[in-house]
Amino acid sequence: LQIAPAGYAHSAPVVVQRGSGETNVAVQGTNNRVDYFYNFQGQTSFNRLTVTADGWAHSAPAMVVRPDGEVNVAVKGPNNSLDFYFCPPGSTTFYRLNVSGSNTAYSTPAMILRPSGEVDIVVVGPNNRLDFYVSGSNGTFGRLPVSGDNTAYSAPAVVQRFTGEVDIAVVGPSSSLDYYYN
Repeated sequence: LQIAPAGYAHSAPVVVQRGSGETNVAVQGTNNRVDYFYNFQGQTSFNRLTVTADGWAHSAPAMVVRPDGEVNVAVKGPNNSLDFYFCPPGSTTFYRLNVSGSNTAYSTPAMILRPSGEVDIVVVGPNNRLDFYVSGSNGTFGRLPVSGDNTAYSAPAVVQRFTGEVDIAVVGPSSSLDYYYN
């Protein structure tokens, strides 16, 4: 089943399966934008929504779907910024929140959704450090440093343990594989 035509996809896709059986796929497409595709269980075709405007996506996306159906997408934006997009339940429009400004994001982001509703985003920051962004209740994100300079050399992977701890894996110095936990 082809979701988009040849020459369209320019990053690794991210896929989420909802409890209803709906499949959601996001990918960096043509003209440096992210598009979101979805199909309902039993459908043989996908519908498309535009997440970012042309020129606003410079990495593969990260995506989570909240229990209420809201879709959240994070992507490295223009000038190495970090941007967060959300599409409320029942809407067909994605809205943008800037997580961090220019020259703060240098990898594809990784993202998790905590049971509390908090969204956490991890990305390689300036000087190959690892940065952790926590969503606040007012639509802003706060940065927590994970590692110092010259410690992160790949896009991070992140998981939340059943205890609530967040663990991060990343390629470190000299092609080591490093693991951070709280």
